[in-house]
Amino acid sequence: MEGKSLMRNTENLFNENTYKKCLNMKHFSDKKLSFSIYKNATVLPYKKIEPAAVGGGVVTNKGEYLENTALHTKNGVGYDVLYKKESSDKIIYLGMFAGVWGHCITDNLRRLWFLKSKYYKENFINYKLVYIAFPGFEFNDNFKTLLDIIGIDCSKFILINEVTEYDEILIPDESFYTLDGSARFFTKEYRSMINEIRQYGLNNQKETSYDKVYFTYSKCSGYKQIGEYKLEHFFRKQGYKIIAPEQFSFKEQLNILVSCKFFASTIGSCSHNIMFMQDGAQVILIPRANYLTGYQLAIDEVSDLNINYIDSSLSLLVDKNCPWNGPFYYYISDKLYNFFGKSTKDSYFSYKDMHDFKRYMELCFMRNDLSDSKSISYYSSVLMKCLQDYKRNSLSYRIKRKTKIIELKCLLINKIFHSK
Repeated sequence: MEGKSLMRNTENLFNENTYKKCLNMKHFSDKKLSFSIYKNATVLPYKKIEPAAVGGGVVTNKGEYLENTALHTKNGVGYDVLYKKESSDKIIYLGMFAGVWGHCITDNLRRLWFLKSKYYKENFINYKLVYIAFPGFEFNDNFKTLLDIIGIDCSKFILINEVTEYDEILIPDESFYTLDGSARFFTKEYRSMINEIRQYGLNNQKETSYDKVYFTYSKCSGYKQIGEYKLEHFFRKQGYKIIAPEQFSFKEQLNILVSCKFFASTIGSCSHNIMFMQDGAQVILIPRANYLTGYQLAIDEVSDLNINYIDSSLSLLVDKNCPWNGPFYYYISDKLYNFFGKSTKDSYFSYKDMHDFKRYMELCFMRNDLSDSKSISYYSSVLMKCLQDYKRNSLSYRIKRKTKIIELKCLLINKIFHSK
């Protein structure tokens, strides 16, 4: 039984129809989880395959690559090997681990439900626990703390760095998964682990003054995004405490999340934390560009929250292959003003906004991220309004002239894309 009722408001997106299909999808899966056993199968460690593929996972004794043994389905590939070790060990394969926090609380957890099962404890307790990992991954203090809370001792996990054939590989089913590389689904086992973490936070709750919080990326995002400081300033004026989560331990973050009643963030690892909040909490999510991640839409349904999606970005030229790499541009949109009941007559695209937008466009051109960007059409009318606002509120003819030049450039880019 699903047992959760999500309240999701999307009327403050620039174009709801763009997301109609994914917003109507349900992400809870009632499938019964089990496991598979492969004899004389091989574990391939992580290997970057040019130009952008990820190598690594499990290959059967018939040479079949098991696609869901990479970070997720549609993400990995097998690769040829000249030499492999042979081991008589029987192992449980836990997956390909990534260090990004959003992956830690989704993909890295997806097979761990099995280690909490009675069947594992009664039949497979002596099997070795192995995983492969992206370069740089480690069990940092926050991830280790999270695993400790759900009774998982990661000191028993063995990282595989060499191609190795094992007598027997047991692979638990995924409790958080994708079939097409886009939409995500979760099972009751995944929700149970998240609820266990949330309940720990409630049982150990400490008094905090953080009733409204905005989780920011600004302390660690580098050149990936421009303008989040404006969102910080806006939400601070609405009474939100600005939190850089990486500056807190996981237990401190968890205490903030179970204690606050209002949460806001741009979409990404920060926003994935909303599943630890108490039922009924109010959430504002700001898409980084013209897409909603399958991860976030599934996470929305794990707990019973009131979620408002509000567009407040002009990320025109994100990477076409990996849009999560940005770059992203934020400003204070009319949609955001209206949500808080504020008049938009005082809202306009300022000189500072234009300065930041110019930096953003320069960054895009430097990264060569111009090909096939659907975001141009998504943002076109909003962009033109912003430019008109800026021109109307600028007193200098020279500034107006520069604005006209930028308008013409944007129209030219739009024409180029639609002529392909």
